[in-house]
Amino acid sequence: MTNLLLWCQRVGAATGSRVAGMCGHITCGWLLLAFVSDAGGNPYRGVPRWADFQAVVSLPTAFTPNGDGVNDTWRPAYTDSVETMEVKLYDMQAQLVFDSKELYFAWNGLDKKGRPCAVGEYLFTVQYRYKGTLQRMKGALLLLR
Repeated sequence: MTNLLLWCQRVGAATGSRVAGMCGHITCGWLLLAFVSDAGGNPYRGVPRWADFQAVVSLPTAFTPNGDGVNDTWRPAYTDSVETMEVKLYDMQAQLVFDSKELYFAWNGLDKKGRPCAVGEYLFTVQYRYKGTLQRMKGALLLLR
């Protein structure tokens, strides 16, 4: 089976778009819409289901710290049950450019000396405690200007 997932973050995340109309009013967490198809790509003939989905931690894969007020910081979205968080962000030469132990961190695209980081890909590691259990994740981030 193949799943196509369409989601929106919190109320107003996709205001004015078709996605916002499908998401309706979201009071907490995330909303997940899954359309299911078979291995041949034929759509499931049943009724698509809306399901509440509590994402623990989600991080954007790109951001644009260019001062226009849109996507100027890289920060996580997560449920209220996250107790602690530690993030480390590295450039492609494995140099640490940002780290934080703050639960509500936001990276603005500046290095540790306050200089704008170069456009390109960065790697991150995140450790967080969720309901008493330590979780780890890693990934890549694209910085655009």
